[in-house]
Amino acid sequence: MDYQTILIGLGFFAFCGGLIDAAVGGGGLIQLPALMHAFPKQSLATVFGTNKMIAMAGTLSSAFATLRK
Repeated sequence: MDYQTILIGLGFFAFCGGLIDAAVGGGGLIQLPALMHAFPKQSLATVFGTNKMIAMAGTLSSAFATLRK
């Protein structure tokens, strides 16, 4: 699989995870399996850290957008 296909797939799952996270929480349940599938040779700590960074970026983005209003 080439990197462009992986990035498009991860972007799709990140969007779906963010949508679910914004509505009810728990978007990591969508993103974690996608990350594990995309990077099977990475350690679990790396995958969990990547997921946590994604979640923090989304939270900071929404916090700044709320503070602007």
